[in-house]
Amino acid sequence: MVCRVITRRTQKSTTTKLPDMLYLNDGLYGCFSMKWSEEKVFVPTLIKSRGISTPIPREWKPHRYSIWGPTCDSIDCISKEVVMDQEMMIGDWLRFQDMGAYTISAASRFNGFPNSFEVIYPVQNSEEGMTSKQTCCREAGKEC
Repeated sequence: MVCRVITRRTQKSTTTKLPDMLYLNDGLYGCFSMKWSEEKVFVPTLIKSRGISTPIPREWKPHRYSIWGPTCDSIDCISKEVVMDQEMMIGDWLRFQDMGAYTISAASRFNGFPNSFEVIYPVQNSEEGMTSKQTCCREAGKEC
């Protein structure tokens, strides 16, 4: 499954070394709901974009992040701490392995967020990139 980074927060505190925060377009009330019943640890990998003429400037050194869903709920934490090999930017796509069959079916509409999702199929060999072809799920009798 892939998710998009919708915002990030840099921790400026000098007294504690908290990881910076990434917020995704999905979280524990969506496709990550399996975290409620399983002790799953979610570790993403960055999907490198194809066809971007000017890459976004970023730091190419390891960065620590906590990863959050979009709901503003304090328990919508996908991962408390992960180390990525480079800086993550708003708009980046992160891939999560082995998400399973019950990701979409267990999603809720908590806090006004929809539980219908556009499904994007990454077409790639290892970490080469992702196509822009998008498809969506059939839901409520709608054809996509």
